Amino acid sequence: MFLCVCLCVFFFSPLTGNLPNWRLPLLISLNLAGMGLTGSIPQDWWTNMPALSFLDLSLSKLTGSIPPPPVQRYFTIFAVPGNSLSGPLPINISASYYDVSANQLQGDVTTLADSQAMPATPISRLKLSGNRRLTCPILLGGLTALAQLELQAGGFNGCDFTNTSQVVLPSSLTYLDVSGSRRTDTHVRTQKCVQCVCTCSSCVAQSSCIGLPLCFLFF
Repeated sequence: MFLCVCLCVFFFSPLTGNLPNWRLPLLISLNLAGMGLTGSIPQDWWTNMPALSFLDLSLSKLTGSIPPPPVQRYFTIFAVPGNSLSGPLPINISASYYDVSANQLQGDVTTLADSQAMPATPISRLKLSGNRRLTCPILLGGLTALAQLELQAGGFNGCDFTNTSQVVLPSSLTYLDVSGSRRTDTHVRTQKCVQCVCTCSSCVAQSSCIGLPLCFLFF
């Protein structure tokens, strides 16, 4: 008999301090969002919780790097935004909803689409915003299921989004936000805008667009 185990810890729970290093082999869903937990993500979490496929550690005080699992792991939701996590984006982690925004991650994001590290990755929504130490290249053409990409205020110092040697995005995108990043390009126009990302008082007029099937807004 298959047993599903979920663990949700609500805001009134007395759980405090460092992130627990539980050994829960049947756990599939873990939600510790908003708990204010400290410390780092234990390296052996992935082996201690091999069935885990939903993880939410949002809005805590976690530090250190995100340890890569020893083998590829797939999550429906992998959410660790609003912490102080550092280091590179981990290999061997894939998720339909992948949110590492508002941390201190650094380096390029190409590992997310590395065919050797993450074959046929199913990421459909990727949120990297607020990591101001991220850099080019942004080579994500291999993420063929990616529909929404959020890079706003994400650093990318000197990155030219019109240069295909620095930036390759999948044609599956319907939503893209790179506002507030430190790029060298100043304006990109596109046509057939599926969805506009408006973060100020104006939005690109579709009549002035040319070319690609998604909507860029760069400020």
